[in-house]
Parts: sequence; structure tokens; C-alpha cells
Amino acid sequence: MSTPSLRIVTLLLIPLVLAACVYHQPPTHETPFPEAALVKIIPILEGQEAKRSWFSKLVLNPPKGTIVGRPKTSSFCTPQPERKWGTGSQVYKEDDVRTAFNDVLQRGNYPVVGKVESPFEDLSGAELILAGLVKEIKADICNEETSGFLVPTQLVAQTDLSLKVNWQVFSRVEGKVIYETATDGKYSGRGNFRTCVIAAFANATERLLADRDFFELVVTPKKG
Repeated sequence: MSTPSLRIVTLLLIPLVLAACVYHQPPTHETPFPEAALVKIIPILEGQEAKRSWFSKLVLNPPKGTIVGRPKTSSFCTPQPERKWGTGSQVYKEDDVRTAFNDVLQRGNYPVVGKVESPFEDLSGAELILAGLVKEIKADICNEETSGFLVPTQLVAQTDLSLKVNWQVFSRVEGKVIYETATDGKYSGRGNFRTCVIAAFANATERLLADRDFFELVVTPKKG
């Protein structure tokens, strides 16, 4: 093949190669909360143990009428109204919250008291009772319309949600609140508003276990 012909063939192939690269490139999703995945729970080391804890309640109490969900401005998102607190149905179940809390504590080797599915729990072994209050919730919600060949159109919720949990730690031995702090919780991804609240709360719980003051309050050397 002559040199001019080779150049022509090369020029014709370049756009095809570039198009193939673009087509096969996997989609990327940049979460607006990259630090949410970087939470490191302070580990309980050999020779240490944590006080047995029970999660009492999570109270979601933003002022009624507060805008907690705003629609994302994107051509891929279908139009929707703002979400105001107190105008919809309950966004979570207490059992879901306690399950998320217990899962995080067990991942950090913290002992928990009581079983979520049990209607009559024995809390006599609990040394600490924890509770959380949420007054701030913010969410950017996109109901993304998806469709494909021979596939019906569906709306997939993509949510970026953040909240702040104000924690109280009650000591049953001392009969009083012995520690108060606040941690942020964040979540980005698929899921309805309720699901994202639970996931953001779990992230806030991870941040509680990354709090050095909380760790030193709860974790002690093993007896004996």
C-alpha cells in the first residue's frame, strides 16, 4: 500500500478508534460527599473492651415546613416539587434505625444489648443508653428517567442527603447524661428519601465511633 493511501486509511480509522474508546469507557459517578466513604472507626484493640450499649431512639425534628428536599436542576431529572418536612408520610421506621445503629457497632466490635425483632427486650445488661436528635436534613433529589430497548420507562431516585445527629449518652450507673456530641451523616446514591435517611444515619454513627472522646468514654481495659 502506498504512503498516501496508508495516510488516508489511518485518518479514517482514528475517529472509529476514538469512538470505540468513548463507548467502552465505564460511566463515572462523582459523589459530592467523598469523605463519607473515608470514615475510620477507632478499633478496639486486644486487651480492651467496650461498655454494653443500647440505642434508645432517633428523633427527627426539623421545624415543620422546613424544605428538606430540593429537586436537582438537570436535563436528566424529571420535574418535581420541593419536599417539606411534616407534609409527607413517616420517612423511617424505628426498627430500621436501630438495626443500622447495631450493624455499625458490631462492625466495630462494640457489644450491643437487645434484639430488634424481640418485643420484650432484656436491657438489664446495658450500661449506656444512646439517643439521637436530628434537626437538620438536606437533600438534593433527582428522579432520573431511564428507558431502553423493549424496557418500560422507569423513574430511578438519585439522592444526595446530609443530616446532623445530636447524640446523648446516658449512664445507667450514674443516672445521668454523661456525654453529648454531634456528628454529620452523608449519603449519595440510589434510593428513596427514607432509605437515604437510614444510610446517612449509619454514616453519622460511624463518625460517632471515630470520635476519640467517645471512644475513651466507652472503651476501657479488660478487667482481670
